[in-house]
Amino acid sequence: MHSLVHALALTFVSLYAVSVETPKLDPDFEPIFEALLADCKEIREGRSGLCDYTDTPHFDEFVKHIAKQLPFGKTLMSPTDWKLRCLSGILVTDPPVCFAVAYMAVPFRLTRTESEVDRVDCERTTFGQGQHEGGHSVPNLTDYELIPLTVETRNPARFSCTLMRMSCALDIHFDILGQGFNGKMTRAMKIKFVSDRLRKIPEKDRSKTIILSIDSSDTMIQIPKETILQRFLSSKARVLISAEMPCFPFRYFPMNMGLGNNTLFHFGDVSTRYDDFQICGKLFPRAFGRRGSIHTRFLNSGGWIGFADTMIEAYESLNRIPEWFLNKWPGSDQGVFSMLYLSQRFGMQLDVCSNIFQSINSLESESEEASYSYWRLYAKGPRSNLYNLVYLTRVANTSNETRTSPFEYLWVNKATERIPAILHFNGAQFNNKVVGYTRVAEKRKVLGETMLPIGKISTQGPDTQQWLEYCRPLKRMELATNAKIPKKCWEKYEFMSYCKKNLKNFKERNCSFEDHTLQKLLNKDMSGLGFFIEMSPVRYFTMLSYEEHKKFAEATFAATKAVGIEAWLSMVDGAHIIPGQHATNVAYAYLHARKLISGLSHPHTHSWPLSIPYITPLVFVAFSMFYIRGTIRSCFMCVKRTISPHCSTKAM
Repeated sequence: MHSLVHALALTFVSLYAVSVETPKLDPDFEPIFEALLADCKEIREGRSGLCDYTDTPHFDEFVKHIAKQLPFGKTLMSPTDWKLRCLSGILVTDPPVCFAVAYMAVPFRLTRTESEVDRVDCERTTFGQGQHEGGHSVPNLTDYELIPLTVETRNPARFSCTLMRMSCALDIHFDILGQGFNGKMTRAMKIKFVSDRLRKIPEKDRSKTIILSIDSSDTMIQIPKETILQRFLSSKARVLISAEMPCFPFRYFPMNMGLGNNTLFHFGDVSTRYDDFQICGKLFPRAFGRRGSIHTRFLNSGGWIGFADTMIEAYESLNRIPEWFLNKWPGSDQGVFSMLYLSQRFGMQLDVCSNIFQSINSLESESEEASYSYWRLYAKGPRSNLYNLVYLTRVANTSNETRTSPFEYLWVNKATERIPAILHFNGAQFNNKVVGYTRVAEKRKVLGETMLPIGKISTQGPDTQQWLEYCRPLKRMELATNAKIPKKCWEKYEFMSYCKKNLKNFKERNCSFEDHTLQKLLNKDMSGLGFFIEMSPVRYFTMLSYEEHKKFAEATFAATKAVGIEAWLSMVDGAHIIPGQHATNVAYAYLHARKLISGLSHPHTHSWPLSIPYITPLVFVAFSMFYIRGTIRSCFMCVKRTISPHCSTKAM
């Protein structure tokens, strides 16, 4: 134990010595580290509380050393403040003492000048985070070997079929690590599987061997390995890591150390959400594209590509850390990779332009789970970030590097107009969102205060729950590519026969997008509407049939395009939060719709819920209100209050 602590302490001191801005630590820091490590173990084993040991002399010493990094005028919270912040329980993920240990093991500078923070123009930058522009010399790909690998200890037939089918169609063959392992899968084991595989590469070949590592159960691949290799080498990075919108884990305490302003809260406009956070806002790269800022600027550990020798070095730096600590590293394995990246030791860069990795994960100013009226959900949903990350294009319309693809269609990044090699459905937002909401529905907790009957989900069909479980977005988007899979693929692995049957079942269960949706997904401007119609949980928790939901979404999309979202919402006066006494949000929203179109003079003329013929006129109403807004608003008021005998369908 003493030698381990000594090695970690020396690493901490030597790494600090790299930066002239940061003083070396005092040599007697070793016993401080040892004490903090012991305290962390007490907490992790349940013998002490989450916020304990922040009032000890050794934690105070850690805080003092960190404070030396901050620029003039900036202060770090005192140990007492660390404890109070932890006890608040607001956005707290890990024990402060354990984060102190992690930071000492993999330290990084807390301040950078503007010139030191990468600013990436995805219009001009060829690939990756580096500032390498067009006109570069093409690397000789024959000098390098690409080894794709993934870790999966479970049955690949159940969890990896999409990746295996699409990669085989591209003649890419993944090493599946962890098969036959019957123990408990942990972060330490995942690192061990990969590092052991890398060490099998002859030392003389490691500098010319490129490793592609991605998650197995929530990824799809659509670009040949030669193109992947060329894109990586053109980035000039030693390691290129996937990027995503959320700043995890450094938006949480204690990972953010309380540095910045208002770190208790993080919502609002996506482009400025993390500006007040020191680590999230000041240390990660900024990226720009055709439509302005690109928000995929934070590390996601689910995909990376890099030189074998560099990754061996990075993994060996983690081998010094006790296995129990690695298994519960603050911020999970993403915390590990983020700290390695921020340490600036291994030539790591982030794929902020999504040239290789496309994260299907997003931030929103508003959540679909919030108790907004359905007017607001249908107005803003199709334009949310989640449904506007990618759109579909025909291979025949792409460049030469993808023209020979085995797929008929490919997914394109909307912000950069580039075709990412790998789509990663990380997090629960997209791949599991609808499925997760249906499970919540069974507990009668859907969309905030709304209480829906337990049997409500069955209005879409007797097996809607099973269909949602089976036809997840990952599988539906795989089917949209219309891959031509060679017969030899079904013989590649023993489990591939199941994957073949699995694919046939998807089609038989109508997992494919309908033609009208496919046409929307092929239109860059309409793709968000297509995703919203098919993927939004709103579809399954309204009182509408699928056809009514589709028509209402299309009508609202046309109306908001004509007059703008906020103008439309102010016109229908349904943008406020719905009070809890309403039976369902959708019932309240459609009460407004019924009044809007038919008035109060014939309250029982039309069926409930609003039928399709009365959804389409919403577009006409939008245009009408745009021109005669004053008259319409007066009518809305009398409709809403039901006090005027002059408000009728004639007034409309």
